[in-house]
Amino acid sequence: MPEWVNDAHRDFLEGVMRVDIFGLKSGGTIDSPLTAPIRPGVPQLRPGERYLIETVIRTVKMGHLFTQGTADSNEVWLDVIVTSGGRAADGAVDPWSHFVNAFVLDREGRRIDRRNAQDIFIALYDHQIPPAAAGVVHYLLFVPPDVREPITVDVKLQYRKFDTTYMKFFATDNFTANDLPVTTLAADHAADAIIIYDLARPGAYELPAPDEVAGND
Repeated sequence: MPEWVNDAHRDFLEGVMRVDIFGLKSGGTIDSPLTAPIRPGVPQLRPGERYLIETVIRTVKMGHLFTQGTADSNEVWLDVIVTSGGRAADGAVDPWSHFVNAFVLDREGRRIDRRNAQDIFIALYDHQIPPAAAGVVHYLLFVPPDVREPITVDVKLQYRKFDTTYMKFFATDNFTANDLPVTTLAADHAADAIIIYDLARPGAYELPAPDEVAGND
């Protein structure tokens, strides 16, 4: 596909989604105390302890479920640096990533991953997000005991038309890598906003704090 077509798609998708690094839960469990929002205040982290990073994905400019359509084969994932979301040499996404998709099964419990809609029996899960709604994603962060510098967290909501499993299926022996274009739908960056305990230092907070909507989500 010509690059100008991909650029036009990216321009059209600008601002349709939002992702916020909203808060932290010390202790690393769902029912741990929540510190939120994390900006403009600076939460302090203790080396050797666990935290949940609370991330909110929200639909903004659409009137349908995200992703809608072929939700079983569209590949949409939350790319989180230092925890998960990386891609292997063949283009496959880390299977432990949070996917905003529908994981559909046949009657034998096998994933529908070849566009074989006639075999659909039930969805194992459906992470699509309705219009003007949100999904909350919890990421476990273990702070190494020897860390002495501020921690930076980056999240990106990434979109690609087909996942690597399906690409391998129809490319057969011609498959080399999943090189379909990846579009970043939304991103958030917390630099010096998450600081190691007892080493807090003043920093410039260039990003606006997540608004009341993220807290409600």
